[in-house]
Amino acid sequence: QVLPAAGAATPVRGMVIRALDQEVEATENLTYEIGDGVNVLQSGRATAITNGAVAPGAPVFVVNTGADAGKLRGDNTNAVALPGVRFEGTTTGAGLVTVSINLPQ
Repeated sequence: QVLPAAGAATPVRGMVIRALDQEVEATENLTYEIGDGVNVLQSGRATAITNGAVAPGAPVFVVNTGADAGKLRGDNTNAVALPGVRFEGTTTGAGLVTVSINLPQ
């Protein structure tokens, strides 16, 4: 299935999950070319990077501008909501956290 580019009014279809065979240097971001296949998680748990403190059960937002674009956060500062996604863990600052995803299929 080909999904449209995401925007503020586009419903979230899932979270892209890096496959274990996709090699990325520690200083690089994982990027995809047009037409590349991607793994999209619609239900389950994933580990993600936050750019600040978060609390369990809180709604999840994804940063959509600047150097932190793509990272998750606990408020809508420079970010859009991810309905159906909740934090399962706690961070006191930027770091890794588990999120639960439960999106319509």
